[in-house]
Amino acid sequence: MRSFVGILCFLMFSTVLAGDLTVATVDMQRLFKEYPGTAPAQSELEKWIAQRKQDLEADQQVSVELQKELTNPKGHLTAEARKVKEEQFQESSQDFDKERNDVQTELANRQADMTQNLVTQIKAVVAQVAQQEGVDLVLDSADTAAIRNGKDLTEEVLKKFTKPATGENP
Repeated sequence: MRSFVGILCFLMFSTVLAGDLTVATVDMQRLFKEYPGTAPAQSELEKWIAQRKQDLEADQQVSVELQKELTNPKGHLTAEARKVKEEQFQESSQDFDKERNDVQTELANRQADMTQNLVTQIKAVVAQVAQQEGVDLVLDSADTAAIRNGKDLTEEVLKKFTKPATGENP
């Protein structure tokens, strides 16, 4: 494996020295922000978040009501009834904490999936533009310090977003 990587590096280096490698950059952050699929995906995620927030608030309300019953100075609970309410309160609180943690985990997973799907779609458009422009390697401008004779393809990619060649969604 190490020799394969070495050979690959050698080939890349020799191609660069030969001047055959054409390099360009794109502003991936801008492309992500302006990609037509980003806003609908974020809107869908926000709808999911709003629904889950409502669900969590309803679950939390159960605990609040049980706590009110337990702390009500006018409440006349027997020792046994108080014990049952305390157990219900503990169980409700634990269920709420678990549900909140589950929602946070699911949110992180959904955000990661959404981002990865959008980036994959954007990269496909970048690859198409790179091929049309005769570019061999495209780098994210945020991660690139300098490129000699490099070209920025961001504007060309943005044009492909607004004018899909096949009439399909980008």
